[in-house]
Amino acid sequence: MPDNIRGCLLIATQLSLGTLLADTWKPLLQTAAQAMATASADDDSDATSRVWAARVLAELDLQEGTTALETLVDDRLLDEEFNEDPHSPDFSDRLVAARSLLELDPVRGRDACRRLVHDSHLYDSVRVRAAEVLLSVGDERARHAMEYLAGADIHFDDRLDAARRLAPLAPEAAVRALHTLIKDYRGDPDWVDWCRDAAQALTGLGDPRGRQITGGLSTSL
Repeated sequence: MPDNIRGCLLIATQLSLGTLLADTWKPLLQTAAQAMATASADDDSDATSRVWAARVLAELDLQEGTTALETLVDDRLLDEEFNEDPHSPDFSDRLVAARSLLELDPVRGRDACRRLVHDSHLYDSVRVRAAEVLLSVGDERARHAMEYLAGADIHFDDRLDAARRLAPLAPEAAVRALHTLIKDYRGDPDWVDWCRDAAQALTGLGDPRGRQITGGLSTSL
């Protein structure tokens, strides 16, 4: 975290503690808020710092901060910068911004996550993570999001992940998604291993065809 953001975070912390209520501190608060607004909008800065700046801005000025976070959620230029693990919840700075927005404004935060689910410019795993966030807050659109991703043109592992997440919400839809998944990737070099994973998921849902598919794969190898 850059020093200017750390300094403004300290100011925001003092504000939350009620130690900067006097009128004499207003210029300092305004200066800090302006600095964070500028930092969050700085295209030359790294994505993580921009999201941090927006989060601190929200502590200083809720309306400005939530607007900045929402802007970053929709900024596809941030897709160029990722952390190392694609399955980490902090892999995408856009998703981090959406989760931060969710804490401050649940309605806008849920809408932001839904937009990420449908954004084909994002890594597939991030789109599934965004759907998981919807699921975690009980958003009724989580089922549709998982069903959509389970049938979308994304990587097999992420479609399988979405189908598994869908299973507790809509078992029959998950079964259909898994069968479709097996057919869609039949020509892929890794199809046998992937098919086995999907078949095991079917078995876990009580579908007898899962064992049949697994048995068929064993005899064909």
